[in-house]
Amino acid sequence: MKKLLPHEAVSRLQIAAAIGVMNFRSAFVNVNTLINTRSLQDANLKVTRTLPAAGAANTSAALDLDIVGAGRVPGVELVIDLPATPSLVDAKTIILTVEDSADNSSFATVAAIPSITVTGAGGVGAAAVQTQLKLPIALRRYVRLAAATLAAGGDNTAITASLYFVF
Repeated sequence: MKKLLPHEAVSRLQIAAAIGVMNFRSAFVNVNTLINTRSLQDANLKVTRTLPAAGAANTSAALDLDIVGAGRVPGVELVIDLPATPSLVDAKTIILTVEDSADNSSFATVAAIPSITVTGAGGVGAAAVQTQLKLPIALRRYVRLAAATLAAGGDNTAITASLYFVF
């Protein structure tokens, strides 16, 4: 087999041949799956926080991104995970936002990351939400999750929201 130089284009067929896959269609699916999936987690790059009581707000501990590096890093994405909130009262909301800081003391909402709002409905609360996003270029070193529950929003303090990175 010819050895390709870094600047030469590589087709999916060449990749299939290089990895010894006899079925080209199988190689096409496997290569794309590997390229587009980010699911590895580092336990040191995850914070969790129980939701605040109704009419209150709280924040998680901060993650130090010094390991990951500042700005947009290829192959690293941010995940915000909120399980179902069955006790959330109809028409009341829980809002999750991501905050960042350069010094781990002065935090501000990251405008490039949309907040997540869940609203209670139908007497059954709100469904689980998970969002996976690319890191914004201007993201500062320390990142944390902020949560706020509207007054009379019900008791959701047993629910834990998570913020973590996948590679």
